[in-house]
Amino acid sequence: MNHQGTRSPTHGPESEPGRHRRETPGQHGHAGLPALAANAAQRLADRLTPAVGARAAVSWVHAGAVLAWAAGTGLFDAGIAPAATAAGTLRALDRLAAAHPALAGFADPAVCALREQPIGNADTADITALWSAHPLEDPDHRPHGYLLGNAYQALSAEARRERALAQTPRFVTSLLLDLAFDPAAEEFGIRGLRMVDPSCGTGHILVETLIRAWTWRPRGRSNHAPRGIEAALEAVHGVDLDPYAALLARLRLTVMASAIGRADGGHRGGPRFLPAAAAVNVADADALLDAGEPLLQRGRYHVVVGNPPYITPKDPAVRAAVRAAWPQVCHGKYALSLPFHQLSTALLVPGGWCAQLTANSFMKREFGRPFVEQVLARQDLQWVVDTSGAYLPGHGTPTVILVHRHREPVGDRVTTVRGINGEPSLPADPSQGQVWRAIVEQVDTLLAHRRLAAALERANLAAPQGPCADGQNGSGRGGRSPPARRAPFPHRPRTGARRHAARVRCPQAGGPTVYPAARRLPRPPTIGSTSCSRSSSPPPPPRPALPLLRPPLPGRRPSRCARTSSR
Repeated sequence: MNHQGTRSPTHGPESEPGRHRRETPGQHGHAGLPALAANAAQRLADRLTPAVGARAAVSWVHAGAVLAWAAGTGLFDAGIAPAATAAGTLRALDRLAAAHPALAGFADPAVCALREQPIGNADTADITALWSAHPLEDPDHRPHGYLLGNAYQALSAEARRERALAQTPRFVTSLLLDLAFDPAAEEFGIRGLRMVDPSCGTGHILVETLIRAWTWRPRGRSNHAPRGIEAALEAVHGVDLDPYAALLARLRLTVMASAIGRADGGHRGGPRFLPAAAAVNVADADALLDAGEPLLQRGRYHVVVGNPPYITPKDPAVRAAVRAAWPQVCHGKYALSLPFHQLSTALLVPGGWCAQLTANSFMKREFGRPFVEQVLARQDLQWVVDTSGAYLPGHGTPTVILVHRHREPVGDRVTTVRGINGEPSLPADPSQGQVWRAIVEQVDTLLAHRRLAAALERANLAAPQGPCADGQNGSGRGGRSPPARRAPFPHRPRTGARRHAARVRCPQAGGPTVYPAARRLPRPPTIGSTSCSRSSSPPPPPRPALPLLRPPLPGRRPSRCARTSSR
């Protein structure tokens, strides 16, 4: 689906390529923390809570996970490792905080509550044993730390309840980046491109964006030079209300960038860690109310990708403050997803791209009417992807993907992927669920067709001026060029030599190539079509439904999980 390069960040020479363990969807970021590890960690935190409080208990248990994961990356010195005593754990966290300025929060009592409530050495030994029995290993030799972020979500009921912490699965992030980051990079250029997630949590989206920014290449022939990891890191920005979640996001970005830089430097000969001068742009702030945060400067970013909270603020003072700051979309018992949508638009440069996985409650409840009529109707809405039928770990609320651009509406069509059926059963790997695979196939087909149409349009505009273009037949005598043939694909590109549009070559050997006019291109494959609500023209007559591109399973009826249309 994406076109990332073949370079792969590694843990370094300390990793063991000879190990062959069965990798789980949770390791790949497709699912949450394994239930066995989550239950064991929660029992240990519950045991510590009466003595030190819930927040400090979560901090102690998760600090053990942080040290175990950091030691497994092979990027830190031997002093940053799990310890059998409470004093040893604090010393290891001090060394971790000193490794890079972005990690200074591990020495801050306001961020790490464990420093205010000590525990005994026996409890510390149990924490070390817990993460030794349930290691947070990363697959593919990539220290992305998905399980580290999922462990904090599983442990902290306060973060889940009060701040709606919910990690975005990796396969969802990949689709969001395909729909927003890639077209923005094609249009604005990768150099100088800036992306932000205003509700980044522990950094799931930020880590994947860092990898995408580092490996991104323009399609087709290009003299594009590879980017350094520090340049890719400058493109990634994040903000979150939870100081500890923002600290974990900085840790994961720092470790991933260090691993990539070490791989680029030739493993043993490369730098061991990210230079201290390299900034990690993640801040802890209230994105909706803290207008003075530098990372929330309006009109600064080319891309906004996020999974904002869907809850309604429970604190009456906070609810009133958000309503006063964003009155256009905060009506009735509003959800925070609507002011976050408006904030994301305000952060964009003119023409910038925004992709969000958000709750679809605004489509069905009265508080969403002003948002649809006054906000969405004035934006250039590109995609509406119904994901309510897909199984997304940690997301019990029905969701939808919205993609729009910060400009006035262009054209009268919006591409929608409409759900038909839900998952027939709970998939073992959520990224391979029938509904999600149907969504990805529909989106992939349309994106591929649009890229082909755009490439042919550019080739037609840039066609060289030769004898055929001047109305001559190549021998200097007047004549007409052979007629251009129609593209040989009625619904989708074929393979082999017919993948490209038909070309007409001049009779004279070595003559220039003349491309057919762009108007000869077929229309994108759609299944059903209706008129967009912002078009005043009558709707076109409905076309008969085409069969799904996905073949049915043997012995079973065809699965109709998603349908694509342009309306």
